[in-house]
Amino acid sequence: MNFNKLAEEANQEMPEFRHGTSILVKPNVDLESLESKKVNVKFSINNKDVIVKHKVDDKIFELFTNKKWNIEKKKLYHLHQKKVNYFVYLKIHKSIEEPIIIELDCDDNVFLSFFILAEKNTKSTIILNKKGINYSEDIRILAQKNSNLDVVFVDTLFEVNIQKISTLNKENSVINIINTCLNCKYKKTDIINTLQGNNSQANTSVLFHSKDDQIFDIYTAAFHEGKETTSNIITRGVVLDKSKALSRGLIKISKNATNSKGYEKQEALILSDEAEADAVPKLEIENSDVTCSHGSSITNIDKELLFYMTSRGITEEDVKRLIINGYFTPLVDKFNSLEKPIREAIGM
Repeated sequence: MNFNKLAEEANQEMPEFRHGTSILVKPNVDLESLESKKVNVKFSINNKDVIVKHKVDDKIFELFTNKKWNIEKKKLYHLHQKKVNYFVYLKIHKSIEEPIIIELDCDDNVFLSFFILAEKNTKSTIILNKKGINYSEDIRILAQKNSNLDVVFVDTLFEVNIQKISTLNKENSVINIINTCLNCKYKKTDIINTLQGNNSQANTSVLFHSKDDQIFDIYTAAFHEGKETTSNIITRGVVLDKSKALSRGLIKISKNATNSKGYEKQEALILSDEAEADAVPKLEIENSDVTCSHGSSITNIDKELLFYMTSRGITEEDVKRLIINGYFTPLVDKFNSLEKPIREAIGM
C-alpha cells in the first residue's frame, strides 16, 4: 500500500496556534523534527470475530480517501502522510456484544493510519488503548447503513499526540466517540464528524484532565449534510497547575440538511491560579428548518468551599480530587457499559 499517493509537498504553513489576541496553544516541541522509521508496534486485540489487516487493496483505500470525507489537508496532515510507518484496517462484519479491546504499544515515534469499517446492520464497541512516547494519528471511521458504533480512545503517552479522527455516517447510522486527553505533554486532537446519510447521528464526548505544564488543543466539528441528522458535542475538563487547554467547536448545517439538530457544549473547571482554559464555540447554519444551540462555561474552584473543607481536616489535594470526581460523574454516568474504562482512564 503506497501512502505517498496521498502525500503532497509539505510546504504549507503550520496550523495557526494563536486564536484571537490572547489564546496561544503553541506546542512545546518541534513537530516537524519528529523522525519516522520502521517500528515494532505491539498490537493486540481480544476479539477474533473482526477482520484485521495491515495492508488493503485499492478498493478499500478509495473507500476511506474519497472526496466524501471532510479532511483538512494542512501541513500536519501532509507531514503525517509522508511519515506513516504503521497501518491498521479493522472491519466489523457482524454485531459483537463484548467490547473489542485494541492495544498499541511502541517506544518509537508512531505515525499511525487506522481505518475502521462498520458494515451494514452491525453494532459494536471499540476501546483503543495507546502506550508510547509520540503518536501521530489519522483515524477514519466509516459507519455503513443502520450500523451503530461506539469508539473510546484512551492514551497513556508521555510526550506528543497529534490526532485527527474523521468519521463518516451513512443512512440511519450512529457513531459515538469518547476521547480522553490525559497524559500527553502536548496533545492536539481534531474530531470531525460528517453526517452524510439521512437520519444519521454522531455524538462526541471529550474529557480532558491537564496538570503540570501540559497543553491540550481540542477541536470538534459536526458537518450536517443529510436530512434529519443529529449531532451532540460535549467537551468537559479540568486544568491544574500551569497547564493550558483550548476547546474549539463547530456545528455546520448545510442548506440540504433539513430537520437536523445540533448541540454543542464546552465546559472547563480551573483549579489553579496559573492554569488557563478557553472555549470557542461556533455555529454555521445554512438552513432555517433546523434546531441548533451551543454554550460554554469556564469556572474556578470555590475558594470558600476549599477553605471550609480544609478547615475540617481534609487536605487540599483530597478536596480537589473530590471536586474533580463530582465534576466528571454526571457525564461519565451516561456512558453505561463504558463507564468503568473511562473512570479508570480519568483516575476517578
